[in-house]
Amino acid sequence: MEAFKVGLFEKYALIPSNSFVATQFNLRAHGTSVVSRETARKWLKGLTFPSPGHLITIIKWLKLNPGDFLAEIIVERKAILPLTQNEISINENNKVYAQDILDSLSFAIVVINSTGIIVQVNKAWGKFAYNNSKIEDGKAETFLASNYLQVCESAVGSGSETAKKIASAIRKILDGNIQEFEMKYLCHSPNRKRWFVAKVAPLSVNGALYAIISHQAVSEKNYLKLEYE
Repeated sequence: MEAFKVGLFEKYALIPSNSFVATQFNLRAHGTSVVSRETARKWLKGLTFPSPGHLITIIKWLKLNPGDFLAEIIVERKAILPLTQNEISINENNKVYAQDILDSLSFAIVVINSTGIIVQVNKAWGKFAYNNSKIEDGKAETFLASNYLQVCESAVGSGSETAKKIASAIRKILDGNIQEFEMKYLCHSPNRKRWFVAKVAPLSVNGALYAIISHQAVSEKNYLKLEYE
């Protein structure tokens, strides 16, 4: 839970007490169960990992990158199965599924392998694809098994410059030249104006390198407040 502790420190300039963490979490625990002081202690000590519902509350509360948590679960807790099977061992009595965590997040998330092939997406990604893609047989193209890098690098027209910048950053992360990337961008549709933030983080699973890419919709006001390009 290193990302959790870092988020707490950045927000409060210290690591708060177990009681404070539990109280602040419970004030924001809409749609999920409240937690005890003991649960907060175990989170801070890294003894247990939050459920998907608890995790999304933590991410919203501390404004964290979901990729940091997914990477931490898989890398530090030692995946016992391939990423595509989604099961991650936390301890002998508790198992967490990567797909469940991805699906609990409101951001559109896609996971690619070292060559750019999409190996995993979440529900938010599927919903975005449904709303923005050609629908065939009642299903939208989620682009699983497609090459994300090639699609971005071959983009033309509106948004192509943004796509190529993201692809370039992903390649740098997969090459080990940078550890993270964030960029704000416009993605207006014919019917509405939309503002997004793209984030990319590396992920290592059993020696294989992946990249986690998230796309978060933000308001125009928040978009204009963001300093990074």
